[in-house]
Amino acid sequence: MNKKIIAMICIAFIAVLGGCSEKPATLGGDFETSAVLGGYSEQSPPLPKVISDETEVPVVQSSYCWGKLGCADYVGGSTLLKKKMLAPTLVNAGADIKISFAYKPAPSKMYVQRFLEDNAIDVPLKDGHFDAPKERGLYYYGISAF
Repeated sequence: MNKKIIAMICIAFIAVLGGCSEKPATLGGDFETSAVLGGYSEQSPPLPKVISDETEVPVVQSSYCWGKLGCADYVGGSTLLKKKMLAPTLVNAGADIKISFAYKPAPSKMYVQRFLEDNAIDVPLKDGHFDAPKERGLYYYGISAF
């Protein structure tokens, strides 16, 4: 029997973007082009794409500071997900989870944390990848990209 875990990649990952750059990032072109690609618009920063096996995991925008958009502060964790009514995404235990951004330049630093109650645990990230836990459960994650 193939074990499954529920990975609420807070997003079920809560995407926390700390792209405090002086100019907005673009996807190899002008601002109008990047407004359509990579989840980036004049009203919001780009969101990461999160994939496990061939399943795309939904992502929810959380607090950010982003160029001309300035900063926005959102409630985090499970409260944000409940408000967005985002269903958990099932992934295989120990599955590879990949995080990427469709805009250029890509973030030079990216961090992932798993949230459990009021505690945040750093998750090792290698080349934009990490492994889902082997234990069955509901997991909340946050991504910070700079």
